[in-house]
Amino acid sequence: VSPKSTTTKTVCLCNHLIEDRTDFAASFFTLPNTIDFSTVFSADLGQNPGVFATVLAFLALFLVGAFFARRADKLDAMKAAVFHLPNNKPYDRLQYLLKVYTGHHVGSGTDSKVAFLLTGSLDDSDVRALGNEKDVRPYYELCECRTFLMTTSYDLGHLQTLHIWHDNSGKGTRDSWYLEKVVVHDLQRDLTYTFLCDDWLAADRSDGLIYRTIPNASESELMSF
Repeated sequence: VSPKSTTTKTVCLCNHLIEDRTDFAASFFTLPNTIDFSTVFSADLGQNPGVFATVLAFLALFLVGAFFARRADKLDAMKAAVFHLPNNKPYDRLQYLLKVYTGHHVGSGTDSKVAFLLTGSLDDSDVRALGNEKDVRPYYELCECRTFLMTTSYDLGHLQTLHIWHDNSGKGTRDSWYLEKVVVHDLQRDLTYTFLCDDWLAADRSDGLIYRTIPNASESELMSF
């Protein structure tokens, strides 16, 4: 390439004969500026305020992003956690896994205290707080699933009905709750029962009730849900 080349024209120097057919192509590559690390750390920041401000801005953005990422990780861990119900006893021998699904409507989540009672063909669970051992408010959020382990000292038999309610104690719009469904897995029999609600438990929405009695869903109801 001739030194006479410019940014718009490339001058090629070669010894090909005129009658030879030769194709040429060219491109430009701009070498990056190298950093002299022997002087960069001793440079006067007062003479480079723009660079200093840019570095601080990126550092601040990184810290803010790290904070929200850590918070999201904690929320994801909570979603995957299994909460033990407060009234579980160490000597209980029967276990039931409950998956509680909150709906996707705006304002579906709640901070109200939730309780339930499961009835089966042999017995019922008594009234149980639907929380965990440390906090009876697991903070049900929009489109989330919370998993709980319930233990009993006696067999409930085949599950038939779920009675579920809350105390409407959440603040502002967090008092109401849209419950999509509750899925209960009997770990002894390896049977799964689904209780479809798909409605509000709210004093100011739907029919104004904060208590629901939900039968175990049939196969046809599950197919159409």
